[in-house]
Amino acid sequence: MGYGVGILLISPTGEHVPMSIKLDFNVMNNTAEYEACLLGLRSALDLCVKKLLVHGDSSLVINQVGGSWKIRSPILAPYQTRIEELEKNFEDIRFVHLPREENQLADPLSKLASLINILDHIDSMPICVERRSSLAYVNVIDDVGEGETEPWYTTILKFKETGDYPPDLDT
Repeated sequence: MGYGVGILLISPTGEHVPMSIKLDFNVMNNTAEYEACLLGLRSALDLCVKKLLVHGDSSLVINQVGGSWKIRSPILAPYQTRIEELEKNFEDIRFVHLPREENQLADPLSKLASLINILDHIDSMPICVERRSSLAYVNVIDDVGEGETEPWYTTILKFKETGDYPPDLDT
């Protein structure tokens, strides 16, 4: 259904800002990796980040933007130019290669963006991922309804214990 990039910004205090961005144009893999890098840098600048450690799982992109490898592709050269322009806005920026198997959140974020069909009149769709440590029904089993003083299952427990039917039950 399209192409996507995943970006995860992590603050020094451990706060996570995940981003899934759908690309509504055709891209090759290396182009998508450069798009992710540029969009990540822009997002960091929007958040007034001054010092940035960029982890990327594309060795091509990391080595090219880090200066270790030359860019030979005329398609990728404009990305390098734009990244160099953005780098000037940071006090300190470093690029580090991260093996794909250690990139546990950015890849699923990119897949999410590529699989979702975003309607034309919508620019963004918020998503929240939470961790739960108990079953959903456990959280509501002891709920007491409005105007009640005991949980809904009290009469069932009493019947099981004593065999007495509830007084308001028609027999």
